[in-house]
Amino acid sequence: MRLRWLFLFTIALGLLVGPIIKDIPGFVVIAIGNYTMQTRLWQVIVIMMILAILFILGYHLLVNLLNSAGKLKIWSGGRRWQKSRKQTINGMIALAEGDWKNAEKRLTKAALDSDTPLVNFLAAAQAAQAQKEDVRRDTYLRQAQLAEPNAEIAVGLTQAQLQLNHGQYEQALATLTHLKTLAPKHDHVLWLLQKLYRRLGDWQSFLDMAPQLKKSVSLSAEALRQYQLLAWQNLLIRSAAKSGIEALHSLWLQIPKQHRAQVILINCYCELLLHHGAHLEVEKILRTNISKLGDENLLYLYGKVHADDPGKQLAFAEGLNKKFSGNAIWLLTLGRICLNNTLWGKAKNYLEQSLALVPSPETYLELARSYEALGETDSAIDCYRQGLKDAIEKTSSSQELAEIPFGH
Repeated sequence: MRLRWLFLFTIALGLLVGPIIKDIPGFVVIAIGNYTMQTRLWQVIVIMMILAILFILGYHLLVNLLNSAGKLKIWSGGRRWQKSRKQTINGMIALAEGDWKNAEKRLTKAALDSDTPLVNFLAAAQAAQAQKEDVRRDTYLRQAQLAEPNAEIAVGLTQAQLQLNHGQYEQALATLTHLKTLAPKHDHVLWLLQKLYRRLGDWQSFLDMAPQLKKSVSLSAEALRQYQLLAWQNLLIRSAAKSGIEALHSLWLQIPKQHRAQVILINCYCELLLHHGAHLEVEKILRTNISKLGDENLLYLYGKVHADDPGKQLAFAEGLNKKFSGNAIWLLTLGRICLNNTLWGKAKNYLEQSLALVPSPETYLELARSYEALGETDSAIDCYRQGLKDAIEKTSSSQELAEIPFGH
């Protein structure tokens, strides 16, 4: 439309101005080297006007061409983006549905034109991991890092989680150690690292980072406390097995007081001491803590101690009747101490009461011993038979429970 009006304007201008220009007197001489050209002035003016018009027309034509190319590029880019977005959505749906191969294909194809290539490559890495394609997984993770250099922590966390899921603990440890140097207080880095230490059984490293975990929002205070107790328990067992009772004593003193006061650690420590024959030491520890804590697990262990003065040991145990009256474990403990004191009749009485409350293979065994000492052979045989039957039934029941699929 503009060109049409410009053309009409030019014709009108030519018709009006043409006669006036034609009458302008004068000549124009143009000399180029040895060549000379002479023309009338009005002809030069007309030529310049024509050139000016052609320049304007050419300029507008070029601008229109460039605008058209830009619009074409925007339109083409928009279509590619929409296609990439659709591919990404379909890829994420396939990933959620477990269609790993299709998810990987769609996500990587869409990454080229996606405005979120980081997301595409991280999701593709998960799809490759599910197919046990470690090489492709690591390639996608590197591409994700290149696509978004500022997302090193996010990429590293994804890599560590995938390595953990795949059982690549050494690689995961290297990844998480590097991330910890980059972000020492990053909550998820610390959470994954403590999880890895527990899987590796590196309890000392877990305990070393426990102060940092106290501020973690991913791990509750109670869960941390339980894991710390488990760590100390494993270290005690390992120390006793490798270095003996002196190392066990030394390690026990390194445990914080609030943890040493916990039944699970007291019980573990005393069992290990008993294994090394330290009955007198265990008797003192258990006597103090049973009175203080009133825990039946410690009471049960007390029945296995061979005290220096069995009579005094029995008097202490019988004095616990206010705390444990009617308790099967207390009666079993009393029966065992009586057996150590050769008080066969009294042992028989306590053990029969314990069996009446809670039948157990070990109680049957101890009662059989008292019957044998009293010369009641038939009763002893019956106890052995019933104890064996009870033990087999409990073992079968445990195996059946172990075979129940997860989630039932």
